[in-house]
Amino acid sequence: MNKDRIIKELSLTPNGNKGWHNSADTICMFGCERYDKFGILFMNDGDGIVKCMRCGESTSLFNYLVFINRRDLIEGYSVPSKDNLLEIEQEAIQDDTEATKVELPYKYKRLYYDDYLDSRGFTERQYNVFKVGSTEDMRMKNHIVFPIYQKGELVTWLARSRYSKEWHKKNIEDYKNGVGRLVLRYYNASGTEFSEILGGYDEIRSGKDKTVIIVEGITDKASIDRNLDLYDKGNTTKCCFTFGKNLSEKQVKLLIEKSVENIILMYDPDAIEEIEKFSMNYLNKFKNIQCARLKDRDPGDMDREEIEEVMSNLRSPIEFYFNNIKSI
Repeated sequence: MNKDRIIKELSLTPNGNKGWHNSADTICMFGCERYDKFGILFMNDGDGIVKCMRCGESTSLFNYLVFINRRDLIEGYSVPSKDNLLEIEQEAIQDDTEATKVELPYKYKRLYYDDYLDSRGFTERQYNVFKVGSTEDMRMKNHIVFPIYQKGELVTWLARSRYSKEWHKKNIEDYKNGVGRLVLRYYNASGTEFSEILGGYDEIRSGKDKTVIIVEGITDKASIDRNLDLYDKGNTTKCCFTFGKNLSEKQVKLLIEKSVENIILMYDPDAIEEIEKFSMNYLNKFKNIQCARLKDRDPGDMDREEIEEVMSNLRSPIEFYFNNIKSI
């Protein structure tokens, strides 16, 4: 296959110093829908391997081109041996790990008003707390950019689409069928290690804020902050977010560094097993762990009354576990 033609047609750029290439248009074909950890490694015989560093799945470049309906890029293809693929993969599986300074997207500009955010209840104060902005990067022309700071430094940024989940589901299907350009619901700074970042971490006052509510995403946090009046200086509860339904040892360590004693796990309604797992795994790390059982709405979609009801019905990890067994 013609390497140069594939690079041009798929808008690939080098990613790290070990030979991998990727772009925002090369999305993981194995289900996790990530592009920043999904790359192509070209081999000397004209073929290549395609691997997602996030979910660990891999296949041949040939299979990937068939999957995205770009058979026109397949020329002179010869089937590589499994041993050859494995050898190349083991040598170059890791991306470049050299530390690089995180920079905001192209021509990032602060936003102080936005119809989409206003429709989700954003207040004037939250525009300043989250430092939301826009970018002239054409991939993200309908996205809102959220810079993420930790220990005073910019560690990543998230660009969240204003389009609905349904719009993006259709966009993915259209893309797989060779119709239109893929638009991801989220973009982020390249090389981000989400397991090492806790959104909202710098808002925790060490030794003073003893309780932290943990949610899955940044808009969930915004809703909790607003509806529970967590900006009140007299409130010793803060809200942090992970990136999806995951809570790592490193994120727990960050909380311990701030002398947090109590955590409340408030993940989305489909994260029952994850709440059970993390509440049990980290039970000995904190004085108290409580679990929130959400019925059918994410925290970011709930109003004050709904959130207060959830907060009044928190369960210990054991109670949460047995309550869910009974409800099955």
